[in-house]
Amino acid sequence: MSYVLEINSEEYPEWVVRNSLYWMSELSAWELESSERGYQIRLKNSSEECICKLHRLLNDFKLRSKLMDKTQSIREKIIMQALQSVEEGGK
Repeated sequence: MSYVLEINSEEYPEWVVRNSLYWMSELSAWELESSERGYQIRLKNSSEECICKLHRLLNDFKLRSKLMDKTQSIREKIIMQALQSVEEGGK
């Protein structure tokens, strides 16, 4: 018996869903279908452990996505400063 989960794409961006499913591959085969409102995930393994792991991964990658969004400008500044310092060191 499989487990089906409907995911709202506004709440869970594609990056979050696909990264979560990548790490689910060790526990279960899965299928992903896009719909008008989001995604439908079908896990072949419907064990409680597998379902809980999927939800943990979705939560984890959602938090990572929010953190990346909030820190993007500072990460860009750090990269620019590093590149400038490399360029200055090469002259």
